[in-house]
Amino acid sequence: MANTVMHEISFSFDQPDQVLNSLLKLLQQRLRQPLATKTSKEMTVRNALTVLIVDGYQERAQYVGGLLTAVGYRSVIVSNELDAFTSFLQGSFLPLAIILGQEEVSNRLFIQRLVQQLVQRFDWEPLLVRLHSTQQSFFAPQPPQQNPYTPLPQATQPSQQNPYMPLPQATQPSQPLFSLPSQHMTRPLAPTSNQDPASRGASSPNWASSNDIYEAATSSTNSGPLANGPLSRFPPAPVDFSVPYVAPTVEPSTTASTGPSNRIPWDDAARVAPEVKKEPVADKTEPVKKKVYLDGQSLGRYQIRARLGSSSYSEVYRTYDRLREQESALKAIQVDIVPFEMMKESLEEVTVFQQEAELLGPLQHPHILPVSNCGKSYISGNNFIYKNMPFCAEGSLASWLRRNGGNGTFALKDALPIILQLADALQFAHNYQVTYQNFKLTNILVLNQAKRINKLEVALSDFSVVQDGSFFSKLPEGLPYVAPERWEYTVYPASDQYGFAAIVYELLTGRPPFQGASEHIMKILHTTRLAQPPSSLNPKLSKSVDAVLATALAKRPGDRFGSISLFVQTLQRC
Repeated sequence: MANTVMHEISFSFDQPDQVLNSLLKLLQQRLRQPLATKTSKEMTVRNALTVLIVDGYQERAQYVGGLLTAVGYRSVIVSNELDAFTSFLQGSFLPLAIILGQEEVSNRLFIQRLVQQLVQRFDWEPLLVRLHSTQQSFFAPQPPQQNPYTPLPQATQPSQQNPYMPLPQATQPSQPLFSLPSQHMTRPLAPTSNQDPASRGASSPNWASSNDIYEAATSSTNSGPLANGPLSRFPPAPVDFSVPYVAPTVEPSTTASTGPSNRIPWDDAARVAPEVKKEPVADKTEPVKKKVYLDGQSLGRYQIRARLGSSSYSEVYRTYDRLREQESALKAIQVDIVPFEMMKESLEEVTVFQQEAELLGPLQHPHILPVSNCGKSYISGNNFIYKNMPFCAEGSLASWLRRNGGNGTFALKDALPIILQLADALQFAHNYQVTYQNFKLTNILVLNQAKRINKLEVALSDFSVVQDGSFFSKLPEGLPYVAPERWEYTVYPASDQYGFAAIVYELLTGRPPFQGASEHIMKILHTTRLAQPPSSLNPKLSKSVDAVLATALAKRPGDRFGSISLFVQTLQRC
């Protein structure tokens, strides 16, 4: 760290505002600095908004972590430098800043190596801050009377378990999706977010998939993360490896509906994070922008012919590609109609569609829908970003099931062909350290014309660009497929297995494993209730199918199959 500046700030339990303001000032200065390379790897660290706190004094670490969490940062707490470096190598976090609580510098080698790894692998030089404790009040917690560099007991260290098993604590770092690449996994890591929060000091919209708007991470006023508000999701609690987790007991207040599933498309919903320093609503009032449709228009080489679908912030059109002389599909987002709090500028340097194209670039697979092209356009005084995709005339699997599904249930042998196609695509993505995270029947596109399900060819579309677990779709049509750990903003490859198993369950029974009238009810059902055995809904299914799906839908990721491939191989033998 010879070339890295170590900043010092005063810390006192009696002055939380002063501590927080000092930290935010440094963090915002770091976020405002221009990107060194403007690569997705550098943006991965910046947009994760993760602050590593290394401090053997747990009360102080939790205190600082709580302050940062309250304004939207993710805090990861470890007790010493060795734990910090080990967890980093496991892919648990990518810190944009490191806060050192200890006054001593006896074991700083591991922090030096961590910084070197960040610079070499992600082109990111983290902000380094050391807390300098001032005189504490009589009521302030007293520091422990042991060496703060003493490692935690073995029982509380981050465990080396099955890679599909989460750490034993509730708020552990996520499954390593940022592990050191092996000879079989040489793909650059995908971005964890869709924006560059500091290059312009302005907030931009994040669409974690092409159907969802993801919350903005910085504001033009503060160039830092935003505080909670009535429309923002609750920030994650600080991650502490030393505090054992006791699962809360939750009693559902309402039982889920057990009636047949109606596959009805839903409109998209936006999630907005408000600014830290709120200004009067009147000052932020913007004239309502009228939504502009592009029917009959041209975007570069694409002549728009017909609108195929619509949502709150995006439209899908059937287009004619004049360069390739073929039909294609185009998804466009009118940037100007995104609410002011989510969008301060009309265009991003790197759009979500560009990041999606980069993410899917190496994933050349017959059952993964590629992004053919993406770009920006200015039409009738309005800014648009768009992506071009192969045209699927048959639409989504949801549409096909409404037209041809009959009673909505299928025998395993009939559904198995598309199950194998989807499983192969998911396992292929996992081999490249990419998780899907965006299970919906509307995101599975039909590639051919067929009246029987066993003749269908399908492909996955709309991968989540965010790969750190922070993406969470609030759309009702996606809630039936959300793994229990995903409600805590954690993602593992086994999380995809759960969502995929829920899709399989629905194909075999005509309904998803859980149905509820609200997000709250769905969370309770996914995290505390067992699904009804599939054979009780479809007598053609054997008890062995019940057992296989029960394993794939297990509440704990470590209790599921070791991979998507193993899950499907076992299902084939039923």
